[in-house]
Amino acid sequence: MHSAITNALLWVGYPLEFFILVFLLYRRTFRILRFFTLYSALLLVWDSVWFIISSNSAAYNSTWAYYSFWTVEAILPCLRLLAIAEICWRSLRGYPAIWRLASRTLLTIAAALLVWTAISSYASRGMFQRFIDIGLQRFEFMQAVVALAFIAMAYRYRVQLLPIHRLILLGLCLYSTVQVANNQISALNPRLLLPIFDVVRRISMSVSQCIWLYAVALPLAEPAMPESEVFSGGELERFAPEVHDRLRELNDRLGALLHV
Repeated sequence: MHSAITNALLWVGYPLEFFILVFLLYRRTFRILRFFTLYSALLLVWDSVWFIISSNSAAYNSTWAYYSFWTVEAILPCLRLLAIAEICWRSLRGYPAIWRLASRTLLTIAAALLVWTAISSYASRGMFQRFIDIGLQRFEFMQAVVALAFIAMAYRYRVQLLPIHRLILLGLCLYSTVQVANNQISALNPRLLLPIFDVVRRISMSVSQCIWLYAVALPLAEPAMPESEVFSGGELERFAPEVHDRLRELNDRLGALLHV
């Protein structure tokens, strides 16, 4: 059963989760955050269902509740990873050269860390709880590294991220980083430290949700135009006569020099 602290954090989290989803749908921000919207919806539904389960001693201590909890805990990180991937794609799709480099780099990092995750989890396959703890820890580490690598590349190549994307990434990275340490502590003695694990997880989630709520409440800004597209379309037509006149003037001067 949940402790009083965990129950208090749950009641703090419910309105945060609800209003995040409301803003995503009302402002139609889900169009640029499809996986994050799905993640937010599943998190709200699951937290509500889990509160009902945890209020019943028989259900809470059942085997199906135990495995259901950890199954959903495995699905949620996958949705967060997909949310990071979507933000990367939407931020870099206007920069074809950077997107090719970034996608290959990030995929290589993710693949290498996923292999490490699989090997570490397989080594702990004898104990289900440790198998889950180790797997989730490595998976959260991979998410944090991928998010930080993307932010570093965006800063390096001066890619203008939307404020909502930047803040969503910050919240995702913060939560994953805390969970890396949290899962490591929980793995030492899962049953004894599970209450501490739950409290730390809830606190880090609440902090991240505050960041996400602020992000989705902001007015949606227009993405910055890539430098390669600044002089496309109407801008090119507007400057074309001036460029033509200057090139003709340069040509006349060169012709005059040749006839001297």
